[in-house]
Amino acid sequence: MDGLGEDEVALDLWVSGGRCVGVVTTRRNVSARAVLLATGGAAALWARTTNPPGAVGDGIGMAYRAGAAVADLEFVQFHPTTLADRSLLLSEALRGAGALLVDEQGQRFTDELAPRDVVARAVDVRGVALLDLRPVDRSRFPGLMSRLAEAGFRPEEEPIPVAPAAHYTMGGVVTDLDGRTERPGLYAAGECACTGVHGANRLASNSMLECLVFGRRAALASATEPALSRLDAAPTPVASTPVTPELRNGMWRDAGLVRDGAGLEGLVGSRHPVAGLVARSALARTESRGGHFRVDFPHENSELDGMHTVLRPGREAVFEVWS
Repeated sequence: MDGLGEDEVALDLWVSGGRCVGVVTTRRNVSARAVLLATGGAAALWARTTNPPGAVGDGIGMAYRAGAAVADLEFVQFHPTTLADRSLLLSEALRGAGALLVDEQGQRFTDELAPRDVVARAVDVRGVALLDLRPVDRSRFPGLMSRLAEAGFRPEEEPIPVAPAAHYTMGGVVTDLDGRTERPGLYAAGECACTGVHGANRLASNSMLECLVFGRRAALASATEPALSRLDAAPTPVASTPVTPELRNGMWRDAGLVRDGAGLEGLVGSRHPVAGLVARSALARTESRGGHFRVDFPHENSELDGMHTVLRPGREAVFEVWS
């Protein structure tokens, strides 16, 4: 197996004889006995995000084009407290240490330690929300206090404006417990994968499980793949779709914290493949659960308990129970 060089970008997967046998990059075609995707999630598709700009689901899109299944893309975790108009995350540790969420009149309006989706929607509905750090022993968080001071805030004197932001995509490329996807030779690990460990929401520490445990298992399993034989010609890579401010604003408006069928329908035909997959998954799940909330279906549907929303190329969404 080979790694890509600095500033070399994978554009598409190379499939030959029904197997994934490599990648097509901006510089060359790279053949390999196995390909392991560890490309991160897609949370930078939303207008407000804690993620770096490149986290737009490229690995998920490549895997889907190569014939792999994807699942649970409707489940997106929005962090409730990032610095307003910035990507600086103000973590639960602050709220656990006593920080309070208050409105413009200084009144608490939610349980600060409720699940992230509940707190995020409570913050979002107010438009302006403030995180009061005055009850906190701020010396426990020197780095964060320094960054707030650099941004012009005085947390020791007044509450800090906060707003939700897309933080983590729970869905991704369907894998087994060794990182194998439904396309032989192709593996996935980390946030781009969907192993089922998160369910409809995510505990923060589960990302460590997803990366370290399944990353190791996928690496070991991929090393056992057989040697390559004769290969079909590498494909011409699909032209990438730029992630424009219009796309990100549309994702925030129609596939954000609060969704409905009409808005999601408008996203299904998005030129960006992963945005369209998110919308298709969210449309299929006619309920609200965890990181997926629809005002037109505001309650959990017991018939979907334990069900994963699975999309395969050329097929409609299906619900599956994974053992």
